Formats: sequence, C-alpha cells, structure tokens
Amino acid sequence: MQALYKILDICEKYGINVDLSWYGCYAWFDSYDGKYDGSWLGYSDEITMQKNWVTAPRKTAEFDGFAEYAENIYVGLDYLINVKKYTCLYGFSVIAEMFMDDKGVISWDAYAECVKGIDERLEKEGLRDKIKFLGTSNSGNNTKYFKDEQAKTKDYFDILGTGNYNWDNDDYNESMETYFADIIGIARDYGKQGWYVAEFCQGKHFINAVDKEDIDWYEAGLYISRFVIAAASQGATMLNHYILGDTWFTNSYVHTMGLWAYRDKGWKAHPEYYFYGLICKYTDIGSKVYPIKSTDDVSMIAFQLPDGSWSYMMANCAGAAKKVAVVNAVSDGPKKLDAYKVTEALIPSDRAVELPAAYDNVDASGGVAYVTLPANGFVVLSDKK
Repeated sequence: MQALYKILDICEKYGINVDLSWYGCYAWFDSYDGKYDGSWLGYSDEITMQKNWVTAPRKTAEFDGFAEYAENIYVGLDYLINVKKYTCLYGFSVIAEMFMDDKGVISWDAYAECVKGIDERLEKEGLRDKIKFLGTSNSGNNTKYFKDEQAKTKDYFDILGTGNYNWDNDDYNESMETYFADIIGIARDYGKQGWYVAEFCQGKHFINAVDKEDIDWYEAGLYISRFVIAAASQGATMLNHYILGDTWFTNSYVHTMGLWAYRDKGWKAHPEYYFYGLICKYTDIGSKVYPIKSTDDVSMIAFQLPDGSWSYMMANCAGAAKKVAVVNAVSDGPKKLDAYKVTEALIPSDRAVELPAAYDNVDASGGVAYVTLPANGFVVLSDKK
C-alpha cells in the first residue's frame, strides 16, 4: 500500500484523475510473510493456474468469494477516500479478464453478478456516490458482442469502457473513427453520456501478453497520436495508456509496454512517450473537444481548455509534408500559438524523458494559422502556458 500512497500523492499534487483498477486474484500469490501460498480469495489449483495469471474470486457453496471481493474493494476505497482523504480518485474499475477461461472466453454472467455485488455493497455503505464505477469489456473489438455484454452490466457502471488493441499505424483513420462512433453510439443508447478507452497502446505486434516487438518503433508513437485524435473526435471522454511505464510485474519479470523503460534500461523513453506526453501536456481535464474531419493521411482535432487556451493537434501519416491552415470558427482564438513537433529524426538519441520545446511561434492574428505538417509527423499548436 505504501507504493500506492506514493503514486496517489503525486496524482493529488498535480491534479491527476485516477482510475483505480482491481484485476482479480493473483493465482501465483506468495506472501512475503509466508502465511499464504496461492490465492486465498481466488483459485490456486494447478488447472486454473495454467489458464491465466489472474482468477476470479472463488465462489462455492462453502465460500462466497464475490462478497469477500466486494468487501475488499469497499474497505480499500473507504480508507483511501474517507481516511486518507484522497480527492484524485475519479473512478474505479473491476477488470473482466479474471473471468476468462483457457480459450479466452469470459463468463459475462458471472462477471455481472460480481459487479452487482460490488455496486450494492458500496451503495449500502454510503460510498457509491463518492466515486464513479467505470466499466470494462472483453469484446470491445466487436460492437455486437460489446452491446450484448454491456446489456448485463450497464445498470452498475457510470461510464462504459473497453480496452482496444485493434490497429497499428498502417490502418486508416476512417476505420478507427467508424469503430469509435459505433461503440459510443451503443453507450448512448444505454443512457450513458460517457465512454472511455480503458486501456490501449499500439494494438498489434505482440510477442506475448507483456512484450511487444514495436515498443521502440517510431511508428508506434505516431499511431498513438492518430488513435487519440480518432477516439476523442468521436466522443471518448477518457483514455488510459497501458501501461504508464515499464514495470517489474508480479515479482517475476519486466512488463515492457510503457511510455518509458524500466531501470534496467536506464528509464529511457520509448517513442510513444514524446507523442502521448505532448497530448497530455496540452490538454486538460474538462476541455471542450472540437472534431475536425480527417483525410486518409491527416487527422486533426481542437481542444478549448478550461482556462480558455486552445490546442490543435495534427498527425500526418503520409510520406510527404502537408500544408494546413487552421481557422477557429468558434471564437477569435489566440493571436499566437507555440508550435511543437515530433518526427523520427527529432527523437533524442539518448531517449531522454523530456518533451520537445517549441520550434516556432505561429502567427494567428489574422484568424488563421498556417503550419506545415512534416511527413510521418505530429504537430501541436497551443497557447497553453
């Protein structure tokens, strides 16, 4: 818990909203004090442990693991919110992966029963209105299955969500936009104004569940910028990059899907960091989103931040530069915009975890800002200070 407190302290200090995720029961759990060898709450038999690294709570005639799991979540949230007084906890999620069998199929009925018990326990204890219950999905890649799944859980979640590992930088902007529009349409049909990307990174090129061959490809970063633009333009309200940084996972190996490397590689940034870092720095919680129609090569979006400043983000996946004129038809807009860009040639050779400085100050006093998007590059124009 001390490690969690340190992370939440940082989030509290910098105004970062937190989705606190419960993944289930660690099948291979071995407590430091030697009291537990295997999961007391989940399943630790040999057959189960061969199926998945995480299991659902064990529910039998003798032991109601779902009730114990709800108790675990209630006690944790109650302590963090009411005792530790953290205000950065925006929501919590319970990941459906723990109900997955060895064929990759999730028992959605069992998952729905589990989250129903959690919802009811928090309501009983007066905690339900203090934090949002964030949804998840196993079949977010397929809109029909997503609709079927969410029909069973929509009454418990405040915001629906899915993980997404569908595409890479070779896929079309239109493919991403159409998918997001369909998914968000289902969420709204269920009376939810919010939908979020529960986890994402470049969706292809997996070596195994925790390693990707493209982790240091420049194209992975460019794709991330296009993905975020497509999701936000269609109505996504939050996005969680999986994972924040490479980490020592389950006390056994390095999980290498983060924005920067683990200490064994000197904490160096992966290319995705420079793209996602600019996106995070020049947007803010509560920004208004203004979609801009994309082309095959160029995707764009505008954000009006709560302080009144503006950020325009543009990704060009073509092999040639593109000239763009940015016109703000909503307001007079800023007169000057700092310009930031990422290209493969500009990625620091030492992979320093440091975002690029502005390369230009673009004039927009005439109501239009002209900018050249570099080939296979990402540009941000912003007057945020």
